[in-house]
Amino acid sequence: MADINAIVCTTGLRNTGSCSCKQILGATIKAFYTTSDFEFATKTSAQTAADWTTAIQNKYVYPLPMVLDVEDNSTEAGVYTGSLGRKIKSSNSIWGEKLFFDVTAFEYSRLFSFDGAKGRIFLVDIKGNGYGTSSNGTKIKGFEIASFDVYPYTVATGQGEIRRMAIAFELANYSEYTENIVVFEAPFADELTGLVDVSLTSTSWTTGGCIVTVTRDCDGSGVTGLVPADFVLVDDAGGAEVISSITAVAGSPGSYTVAATLGADGYVLNLKAPASMTTKGYESTGSTTGIVSL
Repeated sequence: MADINAIVCTTGLRNTGSCSCKQILGATIKAFYTTSDFEFATKTSAQTAADWTTAIQNKYVYPLPMVLDVEDNSTEAGVYTGSLGRKIKSSNSIWGEKLFFDVTAFEYSRLFSFDGAKGRIFLVDIKGNGYGTSSNGTKIKGFEIASFDVYPYTVATGQGEIRRMAIAFELANYSEYTENIVVFEAPFADELTGLVDVSLTSTSWTTGGCIVTVTRDCDGSGVTGLVPADFVLVDDAGGAEVISSITAVAGSPGSYTVAATLGADGYVLNLKAPASMTTKGYESTGSTTGIVSL
């Protein structure tokens, strides 16, 4: 019990002793934007590459490019001097970073869709440590974002220099990146990539099927390795049709002969939603259509 007139200035202090083995934390090398409500159910899940891939397929997690350089974008704690000359903290410091990337013009335009985003962010450092937050010690999510600003290409001023773009962010919740911070192992982070947009075109529609070509929007190259379970085929009334097989067209990467038993009708062919595809990593930008005439 405290003495009379005693003032308790701090509560909940935690022990500061540590093990002799030090955890080496480094600069950010990879960042993952997430939707506001996404979280890993456990720390084990957050440390499992397959669970990250599933989250990417479900469009909860969006990997940003590899980071080339980092600048401090933090704000120091606000301090004012009181009447007795004492410095008094008026506001907490804010963790922020400015991340620089070397990206293609295609990636550059896509990243601008994140300008002003208000979701969450996981960070991974060069040592393979992932950074997130947990309020209950079990579920882990990214840090809440207060600001997320995408910057245009920098000016290359000399021979050999490259144009870089940058994303600067500030975190919103002081407790998330102080007492509730979680550091976990994520050595696989540099292998995680975002979904690739692909386009479908089709020709030669007959009662036996059609030929479909699937190409990446980023470079026009054909997508190989697709299987029947990656596709969905319906008639113009929305009735599902069975694809019995697909066969790669020799000498034409990304083209497939789609085998199905069709009648005289209009048809719509597309890839399934990314999470439902057997082949991971792709999302269709739209269906392709055809008409079978007897």
